[in-house]
Amino acid sequence: MLMNSFFEMNCKNELLKNYFAEDTTRTYSVSLFFDEKSTAELSNFILQVAQITKNDYVVKNNIPPHITIGMFKATKNQEGQLLQVIQKINFEFQPIFEKKENVLCFEKLDTLKNKIAFLSFATKQSLIFSLNQKLHSFLMPDFPSACNNMYLPQVFFPHCTIATGLSKTQLALLQDAQNKNLIKIPKLVQVAKISLAIRHPYQEVF
Repeated sequence: MLMNSFFEMNCKNELLKNYFAEDTTRTYSVSLFFDEKSTAELSNFILQVAQITKNDYVVKNNIPPHITIGMFKATKNQEGQLLQVIQKINFEFQPIFEKKENVLCFEKLDTLKNKIAFLSFATKQSLIFSLNQKLHSFLMPDFPSACNNMYLPQVFFPHCTIATGLSKTQLALLQDAQNKNLIKIPKLVQVAKISLAIRHPYQEVF
């Protein structure tokens, strides 16, 4: 029993050592974060959905409301270079983020693969697509696309995840609440910044 515990501990230590090695490839996510007011409204909505569905994964894991615009592979050694690009784009777009006419408009609460609930847009949001295209033009091919290439400009589908890992029962509870107009989605939100984070385990870099 002691031998097994010792072996497991050594394995875990080795995995952690390999993960934090400078040349280990990891996945970085680039996301849009919202201003304080929008974040509060979206967080309240996420909590409301969690209470209705009894699925608190997003709340429990403190996942902030966001829109992912890219996933990239990089090593720890490349993180500084990656960060410089993100900071440059963020600085360029900051005056645009602050303009009130550049608010984003969610249309409805939708579902994907019968297990993910997300907020989708009524029309193509030019600001998000411009950021997505600029991001990929700056980073590729030096930083390969991750997550099955689902954030590449030609297939990009912007959304804000509200709940994930929903069971059929939980999904039915959510749909019933929608049919009875028990929930009201936040319509207008304002982007405040671009964020860079290590995906697993989640660690915000910028």
